[in-house]
Amino acid sequence: MADPLWSTRALASLTAQDHYLRPLNSTAADAVLTEIERLAALIAELPHMGRRIDATGPSYHVTASDKYRMNFRVREERVKIDEVLHLRRG
Repeated sequence: MADPLWSTRALASLTAQDHYLRPLNSTAADAVLTEIERLAALIAELPHMGRRIDATGPSYHVTASDKYRMNFRVREERVKIDEVLHLRRG
């Protein structure tokens, strides 16, 4: 499958996560972005590995650190990342 598409909402969420974390710990901010990018690439290759939110809604997958959830949809054989959520911050 091709690289994932990122919605405006997902990109805004990533930016917000980075703006929150970077002033506290830039190394951790880099690690988070790397982990999210790795998960997005994995989802693009194996889109059916995610769990469904409901019968018609998006699927989701949680990062290896169990801190972030990535909501996504498969449309015309391409993954679209809808949102990236920090599970403790909402």
